[in-house]
Amino acid sequence: MKKTFYSVIRILFFLFVSQQSGFSQEMHSSNSAPIYPGGKKALGDFISKNLKYPDEARKIRLSGIVEVKFMINTEGKIENIEVMKGISKECDAEAVRVTGLISGWKPAFRQENPVNSFIYLPIEFKGDKKTEPTEIRGRVVEKITGLPLSGIYVIIKGTNIGSVSLPDGSYRLEVPSEAKALECFGVGYSRKEVEINFHSTINIELDQEYMVIDFQSTDN
Repeated sequence: MKKTFYSVIRILFFLFVSQQSGFSQEMHSSNSAPIYPGGKKALGDFISKNLKYPDEARKIRLSGIVEVKFMINTEGKIENIEVMKGISKECDAEAVRVTGLISGWKPAFRQENPVNSFIYLPIEFKGDKKTEPTEIRGRVVEKITGLPLSGIYVIIKGTNIGSVSLPDGSYRLEVPSEAKALECFGVGYSRKEVEINFHSTINIELDQEYMVIDFQSTDN
């Protein structure tokens, strides 16, 4: 029987970040990103086969992409699954569940040594309707350490509607229907803009803002 609504996985990109190396280091022939057996297609097939469209989302024909972030440790096992952008409580939970089923990864290597790495994985739930969130919530953390940031302003771009992150990094705000993006800023951190795009959960990672000292300048 043909199903009217269905869920699919779309592999948009991988972002490889080793905890033991930085983007400023030169690439080395012995450095490699984590590998899933069979590549992206096999990964997409696995998730498509195991992903279940939640009944609540099916009833309202909800569509959208849940973005999850997780770590692949030195043994090739998945840890620390986190929803970075979500579309509903039920779809977010299902994306986390199916991500936790993935196994068989070959870990990342740097100079022939296995290292921990992070992957961003977008999982698409496809129906016939996209709903604008009336409320957005999430956490603000420091990108390098993952520690929660308090006192960070999260506002609807172009408005004075906003929230300030709590000691655990959490924030929550009401969203007008015409809202398109969030702006995030705080003392010591670079300003960041994040598209809303039907997401009801948006976790935000901020970079530290560094001061550059010019020792060649004649100014005091």
